[in-house]
Amino acid sequence: MSNQYRSPNKRKSFLCLIVGLCICVYFSFHLVFGERGYLNLVSLDHEYALAKLEYEQLKAEREALEVKVVGMRADTIDVDLFEERVQVMLGVLPENAFVLTN
Repeated sequence: MSNQYRSPNKRKSFLCLIVGLCICVYFSFHLVFGERGYLNLVSLDHEYALAKLEYEQLKAEREALEVKVVGMRADTIDVDLFEERVQVMLGVLPENAFVLTN
C-alpha cells in the first residue's frame, strides 16, 4: 500500500500518537531533570541532612557554653571552673600540677 491510499483517519491518529509521545517525553524530562524534579529533590534532601547535622553540632556547643556561663555567674560560681579559667587566662599553674607533653 502506498501513502496515497491511506485514510485521513490513520494519518490523524498517527499524528496524535506522535504529539502524545512528544508531550510524554517533555513532561518526563522535566519530572526528572526540572527545577522541581527528582534529582533536585535528592539534592535538597542531602543539603537538609547536612544542615540538620550542623544544627545538632552547634546546639551541643551552645549547651556546653551555657553550662560554663551558668558556672561562672557570681551567684552560682563553680570553683573548679573558675580556677581552670584563671589558670588558662593567666598562664599560671599550681605547684602540684603535672604537665604531660608528647
